Amino acid sequence: MCSINTSATSSKDEKSKRLFWVVAQNCNTSAETAIETTQQALQTVTSTVEGINNTRDTIRETEKRIKRLGERSQDITGVVNLINTIAER
Repeated sequence: MCSINTSATSSKDEKSKRLFWVVAQNCNTSAETAIETTQQALQTVTSTVEGINNTRDTIRETEKRIKRLGERSQDITGVVNLINTIAER
């Protein structure tokens, strides 16, 4: 009878080991998936930051061009006023 109990215990131990192994494999798979997802998220964030920086640079360049356009517009207005003044004489 002692040998039957030992055999039953051994079988339970074997099942427990297999169950722990399956759980460990599942944990490993979940960890790998989490790492991959995190890496993809990092790439997305990095890409977004680069896009924001590019947009900021474009806005700065556009701002400079608009400022120059405003200055030229004032120059043209001055020339037009001068022409009108001369034409009125």
